[in-house]
Amino acid sequence: EKHQSLKTEIMLKKSRLELLENLEKDQEGFNYAIKKLMEEAEKKSNYGKLVDSVLANILTLDEKYQVAIEMALGYSLQNIVVEKEEDAKELIEFLKQNKYGRASFLPLNTIKGYKLEDSKINKGNIDGIVEVAANLVRYNTKYTNIINYLLGQIVIVKDNNTAIQLARLNKYRFKIITLEGDIINPSGVMTGG
Repeated sequence: EKHQSLKTEIMLKKSRLELLENLEKDQEGFNYAIKKLMEEAEKKSNYGKLVDSVLANILTLDEKYQVAIEMALGYSLQNIVVEKEEDAKELIEFLKQNKYGRASFLPLNTIKGYKLEDSKINKGNIDGIVEVAANLVRYNTKYTNIINYLLGQIVIVKDNNTAIQLARLNKYRFKIITLEGDIINPSGVMTGG
């Protein structure tokens, strides 16, 4: 009975893996322009060679932080990483010429990102502070400036009560996101639901 149960579990997991691999191969969830650029990258065409990666493909993280990081990055997950701004310019022209739509590009040579230092966050005696978002993802170090640019000024916390306390204590200087994806922006605007 135990053996049969494990065989069934393996079969289900293999099926789920195959589904996820097919979704990734088809770039499911990406907008049309991104799909077209990724197709060019797969073909290793002249334009495809300019594409380093899509931001979503350079990050790995623990599942418990997934919602918070997805809320932190939003549409930026579809940004295209390129080596330099000239590559972005060429890819933008490619998109325009073919009427494929719009995309955002992150040139490695120009993006500068800064990470909140732990010592600059007034934590008072608040429980439930998790970490600066940039510290919760894994990536190749060549992407450090991009990760710090997108996630370095965001603090992840356990819940809304913690978020509100931390925001007040730090005079709303940085974005705070809960593990459930609720957001307090530096302006004080709150988003959730």
